Amino acid sequence: MVPRRGEWLLPTFSGLLLVCAFPPFHTVFPSFVALVPFAVWVARSPGGEDGAEFPSGAAAAARGGGVLGLVFHGLLLHWLIPALAALTPWAVPLYAAALAILVALSAGFGWAIHRMVHGARIPLWLSLAVAWTAAEWVQAHLPGSLAFPWLGLGTSLTGFPELVGIAELVGARGVTFWLAAVSGLLATAVRAGRRGVLRWGLIVAFAVLVPAGWGIWRGATLDTRPAARIAVVRTDVPAEARLDPEVWRERMGMELDEAFATIAPGSADLVVLPEGVLAGDPREADAVRDLRRRTRRIGAPVLFGAPAAADDGGTHNAVFVLGPGGLAEQRYEKRRLVPFVETDPLPMPGWARSGSRAALPLGAVRAGTGPSVLEVGGLTLGPLVCFEVIFADAARHARRAGADVLVNVSNDGWFDALYGAGRAAIHQHPSHLVMRAIEGRMGAARAANGGFTFFTDPVGRLHAASGPPGTGVAIATVRSTDTVTLFTRFGDVVGPLSVLAALAGVLGAGRVRSLDPRRGRV
Repeated sequence: MVPRRGEWLLPTFSGLLLVCAFPPFHTVFPSFVALVPFAVWVARSPGGEDGAEFPSGAAAAARGGGVLGLVFHGLLLHWLIPALAALTPWAVPLYAAALAILVALSAGFGWAIHRMVHGARIPLWLSLAVAWTAAEWVQAHLPGSLAFPWLGLGTSLTGFPELVGIAELVGARGVTFWLAAVSGLLATAVRAGRRGVLRWGLIVAFAVLVPAGWGIWRGATLDTRPAARIAVVRTDVPAEARLDPEVWRERMGMELDEAFATIAPGSADLVVLPEGVLAGDPREADAVRDLRRRTRRIGAPVLFGAPAAADDGGTHNAVFVLGPGGLAEQRYEKRRLVPFVETDPLPMPGWARSGSRAALPLGAVRAGTGPSVLEVGGLTLGPLVCFEVIFADAARHARRAGADVLVNVSNDGWFDALYGAGRAAIHQHPSHLVMRAIEGRMGAARAANGGFTFFTDPVGRLHAASGPPGTGVAIATVRSTDTVTLFTRFGDVVGPLSVLAALAGVLGAGRVRSLDPRRGRV
């Protein structure tokens, strides 16, 4: 349904504020206020004191929610078009399909909050927090590989990691609930006007300062320990080179030679290379020979990404370790695959598949089933390959399996395709690793091709960060903790509870209205 006059302005304003909360802008204020315009608009929309306008008011809220989602997701994810264009001629239709799903979820959010506020008489701040968090949870748990928890509202504050220390208790989705609740309280204060300014001002201040203050205190007092001295390598081979294995091998080899020449022997306990630095399976002698030659001088094991043949004839996107004694038998296989690039989430006809320019045929990559950690000397690593870092459970399972440090290997070169229009994603992608470090209170290291490399401590503070263009090496002591956080133990509790609460609020709306004595019936 097309939005009508009056259903554009405030939802659009909220959408723009949300975009400003995330990288590359990453400003702190919008995270707390972005949903205020939309919440005020829904609260003022027809609620049907006599019941007559309730259905039309909910429909208007759904259309307004769709506008919010169109502006927010459409702008935030504009990089999908150039990134997909490097792989398939169907980039625009795929972007439109993804956007349609996200807009539908946003419309459902708008409809649900209206039902909860005007039908079930649930306070605005609680309705907003429950409905927005529930929509995020659904987005992260769509069937198959359609799940896409990219940049939830809680992740918007990773540029100010001390403020989101509560993520160790409630995870990123709990931070989302907090921020949405603050927006709801501010919207309630706006509606209360002058008479309620002092009361609601104090409530909002309490709601902001207590969780943020706890996070700051926790970051200042967290007991950390040195885990390992790690070198991360940044390469900058263009994405299109990946489409030709020989070109990729030559270009990547030149950059690795340059990088390894700067690593002094004994300066690191581990060297981390980006995703897919080898074009072939390293278990084949020819594929790993050059890498062994490069690493022989530094005297430290090297962790790197490469394809690995699967038992069924497919391919795993894997992480290997090459030590002084040769290639370790144990490897990590990527479990969360990129939709429309590594896996096909929807049944696609042959004519649609035939235009793919991916290095491997669509559907050839298999999800891994092996161990979630790698043992390197006395260090236990939790590997996360590129896209996997956006899934909180991937890091959580690694931590529960004993991981001391998260290691994220990535190829972000695809984001820089087509005139650099996708460079926003180069800034957005790493923010998820910061949140994973906070949730598990563990250190992390990131090595990327065409993207940012950095280290983060268990508070979420970045060290030795560097980005494209060019090749580079950063070496630092990564710190971790022995803390097993509440989130590590129990996972995302806030998300499922919000879904249940939203369902109860929506279903209860009709019941509350039927008992309303103003409607003249019991």
